[in-house]
Amino acid sequence: MALPPLTLQMTMDQALRRVTTSRPGQEALVCGNLRLTYSQLQERIDRTANFLAHMGVGKGDRVMLVLPPGIDYIVLFFAVAQRGAVVVPVDPTLRAQRVLEIAGQVAPARMVVAEPLPAEIAGGLPAGIEVHLANEFLPERLPPNLPPIPPPEVVPGDLLAILYTSGTTGVPKGAMHTHRSLIAPVVASLKLRELWIQRPSLVQFPKMGRALLRYRKRLLRAAGRPQIFLSTTGYHNTTGIEVFLQALLMGDTLVIQPYFNPVEALELIQRERVTVLVAVPTALAVMLRVENFDQYDLSSLLICGTGAAPCPPDLAREIQRRFGCALHIGFGATEIGGGIAAPHIGDSPDVQAETVGRPMPGVEIRIVDDAGNPLPPGQV
Repeated sequence: MALPPLTLQMTMDQALRRVTTSRPGQEALVCGNLRLTYSQLQERIDRTANFLAHMGVGKGDRVMLVLPPGIDYIVLFFAVAQRGAVVVPVDPTLRAQRVLEIAGQVAPARMVVAEPLPAEIAGGLPAGIEVHLANEFLPERLPPNLPPIPPPEVVPGDLLAILYTSGTTGVPKGAMHTHRSLIAPVVASLKLRELWIQRPSLVQFPKMGRALLRYRKRLLRAAGRPQIFLSTTGYHNTTGIEVFLQALLMGDTLVIQPYFNPVEALELIQRERVTVLVAVPTALAVMLRVENFDQYDLSSLLICGTGAAPCPPDLAREIQRRFGCALHIGFGATEIGGGIAAPHIGDSPDVQAETVGRPMPGVEIRIVDDAGNPLPPGQV
């Protein structure tokens, strides 16, 4: 069933609900032994959002999520968004001092953690922050029959998340993102998928010619069907958040690996028939070095997506050759909320291996010199 269009006039709750209404029985999330359909996911989000409201979480409140990737994280992300509050994702492996610095900067009302906080963090938090374990929000632990509290009015321009940069070029800083700014990269990615999101017709074959010759059955099997994403990255950064938003807001299935393990990743691709794998270059390089790599059935893969760090051309070509699929090296920034450039599935192997493609739909890019003057094509 075709989904209603995703637009920049939607909130995050509206964007997801258009999928859960259209495809309630489709599998949305797979994590370990737990599998949720879109209907089951929406029910968990709604119950959690109502519980947050009864706890006093209101519009504009900051909620720090110090959690690994997982279903708990995704449920809380959308539940916080539904209540008009603000998600502050934090890497659970950060040193104590950095966690305390972020808490001091964003002044969260609540913090959700996977494990009890070590004393050096618990004792140093600013007064007034309530800390919760993630398992308090499991369905079986939520109070039954809580009276519903109507959600506040939320608009696309409301603040949704504060995402911290990695600090590559300076002190890490929190980039403020609205519902609209985090949905925008997904809208752009949907346009990139227009070439193969529908099963090819005779009219489309000329446009898909190069891609069909190169990827053959992989592309034909993937076209016109929901994709199966495997996410191996953390959800505390833009890359990880963009992956799960793309999968869920496009109506696909997301397979989650809470902690990267190369052997498990290959097993998941084989077992779940993953079509889109997203991993940083170093993770892909480690997977290629797994003993008996060639014995895994990776024939379902259509795209390996990577970014967040340089991907050398030699590694890129090895990924193309041994995974047997397209390679998309994306380029983006935390401040922008996601990718701003990426290759197209119809691009040549050299373009995919040596560039980050072209600006994504709706994105304008200007390359300048040190003085701010625009550079002509071909200059670095």
